[in-house]
Amino acid sequence: MNHNKRQLLEASLANEKTARKETEVALQQASEALQNKDQELENVKSKTLKLVNEKQIELDNLFRTIIDPYILMDLKGYVIQMNNAAINFFGVSLKKGSFNVKTNIYEKDMNHMVNAFHEFLKAGSLRNFQIRLFDKNKNLKWVDINCNIIYDVNQKPKLAQGIIRDITLQKQQQEFFNMQKQQLDIIVENSSLGIALIEDGNILKTNKTFRDLLNYEEGELPGLPFTDILIEEDRRKFNTHIKKLADNTAHNFSIIKRYKTKNAKIFKAKTKVSIVVNTDNKDLKVIIIEDITKDFINQSLLMSLNRLMYSVLGKTDIQEIAKEIVTNTSKLLALENCAIQLIDPV
Repeated sequence: MNHNKRQLLEASLANEKTARKETEVALQQASEALQNKDQELENVKSKTLKLVNEKQIELDNLFRTIIDPYILMDLKGYVIQMNNAAINFFGVSLKKGSFNVKTNIYEKDMNHMVNAFHEFLKAGSLRNFQIRLFDKNKNLKWVDINCNIIYDVNQKPKLAQGIIRDITLQKQQQEFFNMQKQQLDIIVENSSLGIALIEDGNILKTNKTFRDLLNYEEGELPGLPFTDILIEEDRRKFNTHIKKLADNTAHNFSIIKRYKTKNAKIFKAKTKVSIVVNTDNKDLKVIIIEDITKDFINQSLLMSLNRLMYSVLGKTDIQEIAKEIVTNTSKLLALENCAIQLIDPV
């Protein structure tokens, strides 16, 4: 082997040795890096498991402290987990066997439940769904359900969880209130007094007597300003009293007002106005009117008769007495002419 070839071979061997060392160093560094990554992953895993355990403890504590019945079930209705409130409500324990909530649904509500469940699968949640269930004592209960679907890793519906709230008492109270309201509506509608509900100065609702007094048909008065049915001279005083209600300087008032009917007739009515507050905190006014036209006429007639008696008191001349009767009768009945024929006794 000549000198040049020997030098090339030695150089090649040296380069190979250097490359091997560099490769070994790179492999060593990569191995150390992988070990570091493994250690980092192990640390992350430990931290993650610790966090999951902590969260699980929090969820378990939350699960136990939910006041209303809570259940976790599969999509066929079989319960997987339930809290103490649910156990007390349904009277079952999963330790003794499986339990399907469908067995406690009131039979008349089953179709309602099926339709709602289809919507539940589409929407993924159900809010304020009301249905009747049997409790552990076979008592029928109204419940309000809020629930949602739990999906698997492929985003397919897997489980369902929800909270059940017993609203039987609220339902009974609402039914009682509706019954009372219906009875009150009947009383108001058949009252001999005219009754109107006013909001922002406009008529909102009236009963039959109120409409009859003003000669309006049902549906014609709502939306009409209340002062439109008063004669113009009485509106200012009425508004003054209304302002006192608005300023909270008075809660009600009574006054005699003159009303104008649809066919332009005028009648007097004793009017009582009270303020009420509805559930929207709006001030509504209840106005009750009583037609006193006949009372006013009778009172006027009595006063006129009293004046007549006083005017003829002490008079003995039949002509003077007849004159007083004619004068007072003309004023009372608003007559242009009035005459009395005197007949001598036979």
